[in-house]
Amino acid sequence: MVNFEEENPTIGEEVLLFGLSDNGEIKMETIANHIDSTPYVIATGICGRTRRIYKD
Repeated sequence: MVNFEEENPTIGEEVLLFGLSDNGEIKMETIANHIDSTPYVIATGICGRTRRIYKD
């Protein structure tokens, strides 16, 4: 589950869960530390229904 707090993304809007964008960076390690876990658990917790878009 993702908590967007005050944001309300619409269908089709780009949402960055982790990685690098023009607006900044969200490290998987930061998320893992916040929930007392590991980056591996975060990465493997992404289920098969999640659409992935890779950009160079």
